[in-house]
Amino acid sequence: MYSAQVVEKAILNSLLFTQVNNITKERYDEILAEKSLLTFGELKQEIIVKGFFAPEFIEELEKFHQKRDWLAHNYWWDR
Repeated sequence: MYSAQVVEKAILNSLLFTQVNNITKERYDEILAEKSLLTFGELKQEIIVKGFFAPEFIEELEKFHQKRDWLAHNYWWDR
């Protein structure tokens, strides 16, 4: 789960850095708070829409998302 959170935060930061040109710290904090409320799927969709990752990365991200969701939502139930 730690690795899943690291990837999720990296995606969050990637989205933030595309929006931080000439903004105040307060606005940066607002954007961070807004994006932090998104689910992993919503973050992933935003990354896909922005189109700044290669299709191969998106394919791996889809696989990762499936594994992450299983770990987050089903791991304990399956055991």
